Amino acid sequence: MKQTEQLAIDIKRLRNQGVNLVNAIQVEVYPEQMEAHFTNNLKKDFETFKKSLPIFSNTYQAWYSEAQIVIR
Repeated sequence: MKQTEQLAIDIKRLRNQGVNLVNAIQVEVYPEQMEAHFTNNLKKDFETFKKSLPIFSNTYQAWYSEAQIVIR
């Protein structure tokens, strides 16, 4: 695999992880609002979504460190 292809794969993976981290911190900080949004607007099961998220405090630093390396 070419270096540029691997870089594209890494960026996409890190982006997806970043979105999950944003959602995780929003659930931690604004749990009632997020639950209302999921239940009322998106018509999705909030508990299932919540269980699929990483624990922000356990995951962020590793994600950030890897993202810095990829960006360089």
